[in-house]
Amino acid sequence: SKDNDVCGTGERKIDFVRVKDGHLLDTIVYLEKVKEGKPFPADVGDVGDVGDVGDVGDVGDAIIDQKGCEFKPFLQAMKNKDVLDAVNDDPILHNIHTYELIRGDAKGPKKTVMNISQPKPGSVKTTIKLKKGPAMKIECDAHDFMHGFVFVARNPYFAKVAEDGSYTIADVPPGKYTIKAWHGMLKNQ
Repeated sequence: SKDNDVCGTGERKIDFVRVKDGHLLDTIVYLEKVKEGKPFPADVGDVGDVGDVGDVGDVGDAIIDQKGCEFKPFLQAMKNKDVLDAVNDDPILHNIHTYELIRGDAKGPKKTVMNISQPKPGSVKTTIKLKKGPAMKIECDAHDFMHGFVFVARNPYFAKVAEDGSYTIADVPPGKYTIKAWHGMLKNQ
């Protein structure tokens, strides 16, 4: 019922837990606490043959676009302590509000990372520094049906799960690691 010319009319279904042929989508698999090894790629959001986590701009920038009253991409990845570029492509007010997911999922405790009003089209860049959680939930305080997630990597050993359930994490240095699967609405596994 808000900003129908831009956002559309009717009901909007937000599928927070998508499954295709028995495979959980919108999931990141990552290694915890890798101290050394390969550097982060210049295009952190591009995670190889299994598909993009999201588009990236300049080196280090992750881009979340607000277009048609949706966050695009729904799932983005970025390096901790790098820049998140929040772009408002709509000619209406958006208020991007991001929360660090302390436990890792949107149902658990969370802490505001940024809360910025974007009354006009344009871009706001913010350095993201998460202390505890592996990711952020993104909401628009002006439109309660706008949601998205950003996985915030602490090392370059992560991958988005493809639609067939596969993923690849390349060039892992020798050692013993904990591997986790992250999904914005489900607890880390």
